[in-house]
Amino acid sequence: MFSPIGVGKTSEMLHAESLLRADGGPSLVVYDDPAEIPGVMADRGEAWLLRRSAVVLSTAARERGLLRSTRARQAAERLCLPPSTSPIPDEVEASDLLSIVLAELPGAGAVVLLDSLDREPVGDFEAKVLGGLRALRALNVGLVLTTPFAALYAPWRERLDGFVLHGLHPAPLDDAAELEWLRAVLDRRDPDGVITASARERLVCASGGIARHLIECARGAVTNAYQAGHASVDVTHVDAACEVFTDNHLLRGLTPDDRAVLEAVAAGARPSNANQRWIGLVASGCVLEHPSRPGRPRVHPLLAPFFVSRAA
Repeated sequence: MFSPIGVGKTSEMLHAESLLRADGGPSLVVYDDPAEIPGVMADRGEAWLLRRSAVVLSTAARERGLLRSTRARQAAERLCLPPSTSPIPDEVEASDLLSIVLAELPGAGAVVLLDSLDREPVGDFEAKVLGGLRALRALNVGLVLTTPFAALYAPWRERLDGFVLHGLHPAPLDDAAELEWLRAVLDRRDPDGVITASARERLVCASGGIARHLIECARGAVTNAYQAGHASVDVTHVDAACEVFTDNHLLRGLTPDDRAVLEAVAAGARPSNANQRWIGLVASGCVLEHPSRPGRPRVHPLLAPFFVSRAA
């Protein structure tokens, strides 16, 4: 699963988890965000994917009371021991122990959904994922992973040929259905209508179609209204929140090379996929591109005023 930052990979994974649990398929479905556990993402071992999946599945099986035999419970306990108290199992041992745990499950197969791998450098992602992939497939363990956005481009793209790729993209702001979806995101979070209609439209248009940008700017606008002692959120509160968001999340860290790419996009160009600056700007949401509009990238609407006038 891939997307620019903030488009909704975690929400999509949690939705997939609920669907997999409901359809009566795999006997054990577990979502895991390894970035929430100190030290887990720092592990650079070649069998990382196998070991992490084994820990996640063993923990869930124990918590759900699925392990009936002493042998299976001991295997799960060995897999879940912290590295500080016991040597980390190598690939062969981890595979053998996990097979004992899986044999206890009441149905066929298991699925692990691993989040936050999209935050890894592509080289680290490759080292983490490809090492234990064959062993997990042999054990009939399904995987749903987030992947670094850059992995979709050369020279890494061919390494993902064994995966089914599912992409999420910023909602095109010229698509009426997508605009309604963005409005619905605000409706669910503001059922009392504290944000005025005009302020909602300003938030939708300023978001660039990225859910996280929409939500962060809306939160900032509500904070601005509260601090000003106002009972509702208007356009001035939104504009102030968007300015802070732009400074802190979009402009901050841009290099001269990044700015040159943004200038080119503002002028109507689409850089080559071999341009690493281009890939990084799309991944961060500074540049918006949708597969239904090939060759028509746009500078994020909050950044456009900084570049359009220079390109004109």
